[in-house]
This record gives sequence, C-alpha cells and structure tokens, in this order.
Amino acid sequence: MGFRILEDITSADIAFLATGSSREELFIAAAQALRSVMLQDPDAVGRTRPHRFTVEAGSVDILLVNFLQEFLYLKDAEGLLLVPDTVEISERGKGLSLSCAARGEMMRRGSHAFMTDVKAVTMHRLSVEREGAQWRATVVLDV
Repeated sequence: MGFRILEDITSADIAFLATGSSREELFIAAAQALRSVMLQDPDAVGRTRPHRFTVEAGSVDILLVNFLQEFLYLKDAEGLLLVPDTVEISERGKGLSLSCAARGEMMRRGSHAFMTDVKAVTMHRLSVEREGAQWRATVVLDV
C-alpha cells in the first residue's frame, strides 16, 4: 500500500498514483496521498475525534472520488481533518457502498501547516484498476 505524486499528468493540478493489495487498502492509500498533498506534516493529524461516514456510487472509480471528496468536505465545512482507520466496501444492488471509520481532529493553525488547498477531486485521467494482485488508482486533484 502506498502512493506517489505523478509529475507528468498535469501542469496546473496535482496527480497521484495510489496502490493497495485490496480496494480498501487502495482507498486508505489515496486518503494518505490527499493528506500528503495538503499538509506539510500529514502525520501531525491527531486521532482523538472519531467520525464515521458512508458513500455510494455505481462504480469503483466514482466511489473513490466520493470517498476523497468527503474528506475535503469535512475539512472545508467543519474544519475537521481525518485519517481513515478502516474502510469496508460492499456490493449494493447495481452499485457499491463504502463505510469508513476514521479519527482526526479540528484544524489548528499552529499544528497543521497547509502546503496546498485542494479544491476538488477531478474526473480528469481518473482510473481505478486491478492489475494481478494489486489495485491501482490515478487521481488528479484540483488545486
């Protein structure tokens, strides 16, 4: 499980490639990449406040967008920075449902130095695919 920033995808935005041995690991790695793009020290987010959320979508790539957008929404609307502990993805009719248990803390100026303000997760070059035993996702963030 991990991620790396992709320099050759876009010049105005920021792209990353996330990997994991399962869809759930992939989503956690993508959330880590998002935090790493935004914060100078993504590990400085305290994990004192529990938060659960669910998102749904008709496909795994849109599910990933909805999942990452939830972190951005909570940051922008409530000032809450979160780190996912567990992600569970299940089939729901013709779509997918994701349940996330996360912990985090409210943003604090002295503790959370932001490098980049991510506005949204885009559909540009979005892909989620399984290659053998590995899941890979390419994501472009609007900054």
